[in-house]
Amino acid sequence: MTGPADRGHCAPASPSSCSAGPIRPWHQRVHPADALLVLLLIGVAALRVLFLLTNQLQLSADEMHYWDWSRRLDLAYYSKGPLVALLIAASTPLFGHDQLGVRLPAVALGALFVLLIYLHGRVRLDPWSALTLAAAVQLLPLVAGLGLAMTTDAPVLVCWALALMALAPAVRRRSTAAWLIYGLAAAAGISAKYTTLLLPVGLLLLTPLIACARPLLRQPGFWFGQLLALAGLLPLVVWNSRHGWVNLAHNAGHLGLGASVDPAQLLLGPLELVSTQLLLLGPVTAPLLCIAAWRAVPFAWRRRDPYPLLLAALAALLLLVCLLVSTRRTVYANWPLPLAVIAILLVVEIWPQLCHSWQRRRWLLIGSALNGLILGIALLPFYGLRFGLSADRLPTRKLMGWRELTESLRQREPQRLADARLLITDRYTTASALAHGLQRPPGDVITVALGTGRMNQYDLWARADLPGRVGTDALVVLDTKTDPQPLQALFARVESLAPLVVSGAGMAPRRYRVLMAYGYNGSPLPQPSRR
Repeated sequence: MTGPADRGHCAPASPSSCSAGPIRPWHQRVHPADALLVLLLIGVAALRVLFLLTNQLQLSADEMHYWDWSRRLDLAYYSKGPLVALLIAASTPLFGHDQLGVRLPAVALGALFVLLIYLHGRVRLDPWSALTLAAAVQLLPLVAGLGLAMTTDAPVLVCWALALMALAPAVRRRSTAAWLIYGLAAAAGISAKYTTLLLPVGLLLLTPLIACARPLLRQPGFWFGQLLALAGLLPLVVWNSRHGWVNLAHNAGHLGLGASVDPAQLLLGPLELVSTQLLLLGPVTAPLLCIAAWRAVPFAWRRRDPYPLLLAALAALLLLVCLLVSTRRTVYANWPLPLAVIAILLVVEIWPQLCHSWQRRRWLLIGSALNGLILGIALLPFYGLRFGLSADRLPTRKLMGWRELTESLRQREPQRLADARLLITDRYTTASALAHGLQRPPGDVITVALGTGRMNQYDLWARADLPGRVGTDALVVLDTKTDPQPLQALFARVESLAPLVVSGAGMAPRRYRVLMAYGYNGSPLPQPSRR
């Protein structure tokens, strides 16, 4: 995966010296750094598995939601493609349905991400520099937490890394095989999260604007790669055509389209976006990554090397989109995460020119050590150490209360749970917790639009499943602010039960309205007020 622009490698032999010379591709020889990298990956994976087996908290509502998706595999789902559900479906039959089984794919993907960065560095740099960079990447808060939660972030980052790594030989050597890998990785990324569309769309928009990249437009491989990437949309388009194009309305809301302009959001939104990325990449390592990536651009411009310039242009496009959206609504911290991948790959490009500076290596060491300290402190609440703070004030609050909800319901209503073939709630988070915590069969848990919540996957399943549930009794668990009156039109009789109060260690009590509904009459469900 080397080319004319891959010469001039720099291998620091000591803090004050730096050797240069061509490095053979990693697969042509084994180096002690390779063995150390394998030990690093095995050690980190073992620590992550140990964490999954010993920590006191639980799966998040989103993880339980994806787990429920994995029991009903489909071409797509209400908000995302099928990749995350497929990964969980492959893991849980072997490792169970608790934290280990659901999150083990994330452990594997976290290790794969660091391995890909190392292999890319091995092609461009000397082995010890590649290992140094891989170890620093492993300690970035974003990457360190990559294997601890089974969300779309782990597969998306791996897909972006593989696609952008393949882009190097595709652009520099016009390799058709590399375009194939790029296209398959980008298509897989689209099936995990729609933001990956920015990769092929961005290349189609930006390549004509970069003079030294324009010859790519005459290469069949370039068009083959983009078409293959966009083919990842086909299953999603088919699924959406069958479900009223719900993704369009959902993602339009995510982008803030139609939202009123808030002057405070215009200023605070971008500041919040930048600050969250600073936390995810580390307070010291984030500026280092940005500075190094920035220096790679003029260096590539002088050499007329299109690969780093395309990377930088893709980063600018993604950042611009996120900043524009942040002026209309809060941007989730994980939206701009591919920026981290691009920054790391640009650091690989400029590393030989930075290797003479002991000052920069020292700051990288300090930043990585600080990241490790931050990670250690962040994990303490998982073992009950909250520094005197209420559990509801910590970022881990979303991982608490779900087990207590299902256990309290099981203890208080064992007979009604046995009699009710349906569990109804008004929120997808509560529905996910009930389905997972009670291990109810697929289709037994649904949501009914009783409040202002947006549509979710449980609403779509309810449309398909409920016609065959006429006469069924349901146990209903609602937020205390939700009005249950519309249920009267759906059932022969609705009986209010005592409120359910759920409490846990250091957690403020959560209250739920509980009802028993008898004899579903077949009436259509009320529609959510927004998609």
